[in-house]
Amino acid sequence: MLDNILTIIDTTNMSNDGNFLLNMQFENPVYTINSALDKFVVEAIQKNIFIVVDYIKDLPKVYYDRRLLSNVVANLM
Repeated sequence: MLDNILTIIDTTNMSNDGNFLLNMQFENPVYTINSALDKFVVEAIQKNIFIVVDYIKDLPKVYYDRRLLSNVVANLM
């Protein structure tokens, strides 16, 4: 939870020219979601937990903050 709060504070900071300091990426977010989920696979296997994640894999390229999306997936897990 603290990591999310710090991320929100960090991503909502404004630069000297008044623009937000978001780390926006233009790509398919599936890669970021998959890499965030991969962190939990080994732990789930060790604890005999089955994780089934179903989402649309053919998402279009969009602008999003990669770090913020990774934090959201991590908190869901």
